[in-house]
Amino acid sequence: MKQLAKSIYRGYPLTATGTLLLVASTYLLGVAGGTGNLYAFIFSVTGFLALIFLVADGYIQKFRFRHATPVLDTHHSVFARLSGQAQAVHLGDQKCHYFYRFHFLIRGPFAAGRHANFSFRAEGSSPDGSLILVPLNFPYSGRGSFQGSLLLRDVFGLVRFYLGEDETVDITVEAPLFPEKTPVHFQAASSMESSRKMLTSEEEKYYMREYIPGDRLKDINWKSSIRIQELVTKISPISPEQSHLLHLDFRAFNDDGMDAPEAILHLNYLKSWFLSFLRVVHRDHPDYRFRVRTPLGSQILETGDDLDRFSRELALLQYFLPGQETGDPDAPRTGERFVFTTAYDSRLNSFVQEHSAERLNIFGTVRGPGREVRFLPDWDLSCLPGFWMFRRQKAAATLPAPAGGNLVEEKLRLRLV
Repeated sequence: MKQLAKSIYRGYPLTATGTLLLVASTYLLGVAGGTGNLYAFIFSVTGFLALIFLVADGYIQKFRFRHATPVLDTHHSVFARLSGQAQAVHLGDQKCHYFYRFHFLIRGPFAAGRHANFSFRAEGSSPDGSLILVPLNFPYSGRGSFQGSLLLRDVFGLVRFYLGEDETVDITVEAPLFPEKTPVHFQAASSMESSRKMLTSEEEKYYMREYIPGDRLKDINWKSSIRIQELVTKISPISPEQSHLLHLDFRAFNDDGMDAPEAILHLNYLKSWFLSFLRVVHRDHPDYRFRVRTPLGSQILETGDDLDRFSRELALLQYFLPGQETGDPDAPRTGERFVFTTAYDSRLNSFVQEHSAERLNIFGTVRGPGREVRFLPDWDLSCLPGFWMFRRQKAAATLPAPAGGNLVEEKLRLRLV
């Protein structure tokens, strides 16, 4: 039954405006027949002729473009709260008649959180098939699995014809970087202090072995060989790259099973903060590597391509219930750790106690009279929330300050309208 209703809807050629014109023309024709009003008759006939012409020409073009296949350009990243973005659609060398335009419609649910979906609908048009730009405007990071429809419409908005079958359009919306200076206080020297200590002669001997014929001359530690009167070759298990390894934790935990607008705002801000931190450190220290741990597991990030890939993965990350992380819950002990969290992380105190031997730098979002952020950045109605926007959740007022470490808080205040 649902499939039949869909077929009837797609096959019906008139828009709401066209249907209204059809009803009005029929009414005026009845008035003209009953009263003999010439003006009513003229307006009625004009409306019928316009609809007949547009529908007939539309069916001719629908048959002509029955094999038109839209090609979507998916090589560009899409970011939340960034204007001027568009989905490019190509049809090739196609051109419709004078009063018509090709349209591409993208619609469907957009998941911004747990049980928190937006209804997305956007449409772009072009007189030819060389390029159709569908505007993309998303308030938060996440993923949308949309339906894309190619249509033929007239410029008066009276008729529309679906061309071909719907396309599946998957769009991953990444968290944007901060346009201003990243609010992160990072001291590279102190964070690397423990891993940059010079080895003593005994330690050097421990990471050496006796020279074996065939070893490369450049691997011989001549300084130590002269001192101990024996040829030794360097076999240190700690490479220079390993000495520049930063340990970071992204803690996306929330005791509630459904996300409220303010919780989604905090998580999205934290994603931008975390990515900005990675980008700034990678730009200023290209030789540094990152061991990043999220509720989904741990991974090593080294290059710009790794950061791009991780940005797309982070866009899909939602809150986890404490204890339900799928990755390794135990973090390796290190001299210094950078922790990013929100005010909804109820297990942060336990984490701080477990890592009391480390120097913790905690960066977290809390509720407070600080940065005011609108729930929807503008009045664009292409992405609308459901009734879940009225949910409320309790968040901690402050975050625990680690002993011997740093605490940087960002106060956020949600504004619904």
